[in-house]
Amino acid sequence: MFFKGDTIVYATTGVCVIDDIREQACTGEVHTYYVLQPVFDSSSKVFAPVGSSEQKMRAVLTAGEADELVRTLPDAPAEWIDNDSRRKETFSAMLRSGDRSELVRLVKTLHTHRLELQQCGRKFHLADERMLRDAERVLFEELAYALSIPPESVGDYLREHAKTAAVG
Repeated sequence: MFFKGDTIVYATTGVCVIDDIREQACTGEVHTYYVLQPVFDSSSKVFAPVGSSEQKMRAVLTAGEADELVRTLPDAPAEWIDNDSRRKETFSAMLRSGDRSELVRLVKTLHTHRLELQQCGRKFHLADERMLRDAERVLFEELAYALSIPPESVGDYLREHAKTAAVG
């Protein structure tokens, strides 16, 4: 169980603060909901049912855990799946899992493939671009929060750290 004021990562929504826990009627029944305020999107709120939502919620990384996760990036496997439907299914499952290692792997795989296509003068599939954007948003928001940097700086942070890790 999480509590009002906790900062968590919720499914594919990203980093949120639990603004409130309250009962609300939905389809004629009263249920208890977490009222989540996304940290990087103050214009929206998410209502997550208490009980069934906990499996989609997790504590945010600490700064030390974020640094350790970033250190794993150069060694993360990048395994491309040629079959479009199998790739979409597999990558969607990786995104929904919320597993940080899977998110790192997913982002690296998609970036690597996009770079390979660009070098051949080919275009990156729109569905893969959307998947990359969603995976980056969730991963980058959490890293930004943990490392106290703006989300738009995380890409540069990762690139710089990858260079340092490859050399060191």
